Amino acid sequence: MLFYTPHPCPNVTDARPEVDGSARGRQLCVLNCRDFIFELSRFYCDCKKDEQAAMKTSAALAAACAAVFSVAPATAGALGTPIPTTLSDIGWQIGTAGAPMSIDIYGDFQCPDTKAAWEGWIKDFRSLHGEVVSIVFHPFPLPYHKNGFDAAQAAIVMVDALHGNGDNFVTVADALFDAQDSFQTTATVNISQAELFQTILAPIASKVGVNKTEFLSHMNNNDDSNSIARVAWKAGCAVGVSGTPSFAANGVVNDELAQWTLGDWDKWLAAGKRHMHTQWRRHYGQHLRSAVGDDSW
Repeated sequence: MLFYTPHPCPNVTDARPEVDGSARGRQLCVLNCRDFIFELSRFYCDCKKDEQAAMKTSAALAAACAAVFSVAPATAGALGTPIPTTLSDIGWQIGTAGAPMSIDIYGDFQCPDTKAAWEGWIKDFRSLHGEVVSIVFHPFPLPYHKNGFDAAQAAIVMVDALHGNGDNFVTVADALFDAQDSFQTTATVNISQAELFQTILAPIASKVGVNKTEFLSHMNNNDDSNSIARVAWKAGCAVGVSGTPSFAANGVVNDELAQWTLGDWDKWLAAGKRHMHTQWRRHYGQHLRSAVGDDSW
C-alpha cells in the first residue's frame, strides 16, 4: 500500500528547529523528526482497532520518514542509520547476486498490495529472469499494520531455520501470503501477541518445515531476528521507502515502479540487455574484428 502526500506535513515542519547548516543543527533536526515518527507510530498502534483511521494519517509518517532521511545522509548514518554487515541483514537474494541489473523489493507480509505484486509478477519474473537479474526482497513492515513487524520477524526466523537460500525464502513468503487473511488487523484485534505467535504464525512455520518449539524460542525482542527486522526497516527508510510494495530498479527507488506489470519489467530488462550488448560491442568489437577478420562484429 502506498500512502503519501505531495505536501510537507505541517507537524513535521513544526518539529524541525531552525538550523544554521551546521552538523549539530542537522543532528537536532533529524533527532526531533525521529521522535515525531516514533510517536506517530505509537498512534498507529493505538488505532489498531480502526485501521481506516490509521491509514488516514499514514501520509504524515511517509512525509516524516522523508524529512528524517533526506536531511543529511552522512549525518543520519552517524546518528544510527545501520550499515548492514551482510545482505541477509536487510533482505533475501532470490535472483543472481552480482548481476548487472537489479531489482529491490520492499514488502510487508501483511500488505495486500505486496501480496498482489508477489503473486502477480514477482514470482513469474524470477522464474523467467532470475538467472540474469539480482532480485532482493527487503522486509518493510508498515507501522499501521498491527502484525507486520511480527510477520517480518517470523519470516526471518523461518528462512534462517531452513538455511536461508532464495528458494527457502520463496517457500516462506508463499506460506505467509497464503495465510495473510489470518493475521490481518481485523482478524487478530482480540488476540494477544503470544496467541498470534502460538496459533497463527507457528502453524505457518510448521507448514514450511520449521520446528514449532524452535520457531517460538526465537520470537522475542532479544533474538537477533528482531534486530534484523528493525535494521531492514531503517535501511528502507534511509533510501526513501515509505509504503509497500516499493521497488528500486538498478538502485533507484521510484513510486512509478509500483504500477509496473510483468510486461513493463520485461521491457525494462530487454532495454538493459540491448544497452549492455551495445556497450560490449563498442568496447570489444574492434579487437574481435582485428582478431578474426570479421567486420560483422
